[in-house]
Amino acid sequence: MQLFIEMTINGVMLATSMMLVGLGFTLLHSILRVVNLAHGELYMFSAMLVWYFMTQFHLGYPVAILISMAIVIALGLIIERYALRKFRGDLLSGLIVSMGLVFILQQGSLLFFGTETKNIPSAFPGSLAFAGIQISKERVVISLISLAIIVVLIFFVNRFKAGRAMRAVAQDEDAARLQGVSIRYISTLIMALACGLGAIAGGLMAPVFMIVPTMGLPFLLKTVIAITLGGIGSIGGAVLGALIVGMVESYVSTLISIEVAYIALFGMLALILVVKPGGFFGTPYEYV
Repeated sequence: MQLFIEMTINGVMLATSMMLVGLGFTLLHSILRVVNLAHGELYMFSAMLVWYFMTQFHLGYPVAILISMAIVIALGLIIERYALRKFRGDLLSGLIVSMGLVFILQQGSLLFFGTETKNIPSAFPGSLAFAGIQISKERVVISLISLAIIVVLIFFVNRFKAGRAMRAVAQDEDAARLQGVSIRYISTLIMALACGLGAIAGGLMAPVFMIVPTMGLPFLLKTVIAITLGGIGSIGGAVLGALIVGMVESYVSTLISIEVAYIALFGMLALILVVKPGGFFGTPYEYV
């Protein structure tokens, strides 16, 4: 029972982190019509910055996350303005540019932060007792914070004027423009939200995993599997897909091995796409 609870908590923690990154990736794809492979590097860069501010400037963990998030958002806005904006709807060109950004951010992190593996102390040490079973406090708190942020995001998208404008642009950009929606403002808002979500995920996971400059792309690939399973462009699908991927990875990697877990994830993705090409809640999307 102890092992089962631990695997479940780990799966939920992985899932909620992928939800944060995946929701940002989904917003970028469904509204800006770009596939930003460098999104995972912003997750990595945030974790690196949290380590840097905590070890070099001795800042507290929450302050380090907030500063890192501000820096990542600013970097993301620069990327959107000067690298991605002109390639909206152009799948191939956008992929090439974003892949170049992956290498730039990876190599830049290697030069600035160094090549050695980094880690920071647990932000929420200790454990919680539940029915005689010990549960990691850190993983529970990370999962709860991530879930709270996801709920706030969904509420924002569905209830606030800016959120409704975002959905209008996603459905029909020309009609939204005729209704007075500023596409430039929405583009900036979406990029800021996506980068903020990725930065929060990186900051929350920084005390859990080893921090290395190459951690972003593998995490993004798992996130892409999750949102593809759920349906690209669907917020609910991104949440469901992340939960499935997180649980599969946690259970299979613990009981068998991480290599088998990756085989299971890609095999599951292939099977789902054969049966339902758009994922659980999405429809196949065609770039024109």
